Amino acid sequence: MSTQKYLEYFDSAIGLYKQGLDLLSPEKDDISIISGCILIAIGFEKFIKYVLEKENQLMVLQKVEFQDVLNFRKGKRIGAKNTDGSKNTVTLQEGFDRLVKIFPELKMEMHNIKEIVNDRNFLVHGSGDFSLGKTEKRIRANVTSISELICSVCLKKSPVEIFGENTWEVMKNFRDAYEQSKALKLEERLDFLKRLYLHDEKLTCQKIQLLKDQKSLIPCQATYDIYNCPICNGKALVETDWDIDVDRDDFGVSVLTNAYPSLNAFVCSKCGFTLSDYEEIETLIGQETVRKIFTMENE
Repeated sequence: MSTQKYLEYFDSAIGLYKQGLDLLSPEKDDISIISGCILIAIGFEKFIKYVLEKENQLMVLQKVEFQDVLNFRKGKRIGAKNTDGSKNTVTLQEGFDRLVKIFPELKMEMHNIKEIVNDRNFLVHGSGDFSLGKTEKRIRANVTSISELICSVCLKKSPVEIFGENTWEVMKNFRDAYEQSKALKLEERLDFLKRLYLHDEKLTCQKIQLLKDQKSLIPCQATYDIYNCPICNGKALVETDWDIDVDRDDFGVSVLTNAYPSLNAFVCSKCGFTLSDYEEIETLIGQETVRKIFTMENE
């Protein structure tokens, strides 16, 4: 029989990570893998709320009322439920948005947060064709990388101190293997494209028109950075655009809730090499370059 009277964000986050990883063993069936992914995503949301709560208990609430402030001043715990009824806490996306306002270094992960939210929502609410293997890899890799960054930037601790050596080793080993696999696949494709280029053959790349070259009534907000093309060593452009989140207020009016930079395209006009996948562009130019680009976007 359970005796726990108060659910701590930290304890539940660590517990959900461990339970999720137990369900993600290679010998498990698809339902176990789906359940494991969902538990890890929920644990990640709890982890974000734990960090927010460490900053200020009121930050986990979607809407703060005067009674909440009074309770906080009296040293009372601010939970999801109070004596006056239910209190809604922030969603994963909302919680991370608040963390970014406190720790701007996290902003480069906004794209990956959206992936976690979309993947989790599909597993919980959706149906239809999808690749469970790819979804599992994305969720586990994204949760691990962002958790590691939060430990470093927000908590000033190592992931081992937070998650324990065994749990973190499982998380890190899977993430590293996934990143190496992505890099290897991209490297193999680049080698193939280099051979085509050396034989004066047309590259088998998707044709991409940069936003600045498209006719539109809306002014182009994209920015461009120069990067050496891996195929011809010419000057290629990395296009960064803004992802915008829009919601409706109580009166039905559209309100901009968030805007963050996102890698949009890699285009070399000399040889025709292109990339449009965020992860592939990030793998090619490196996370440190992406961090510098996004830092300049925010200045």
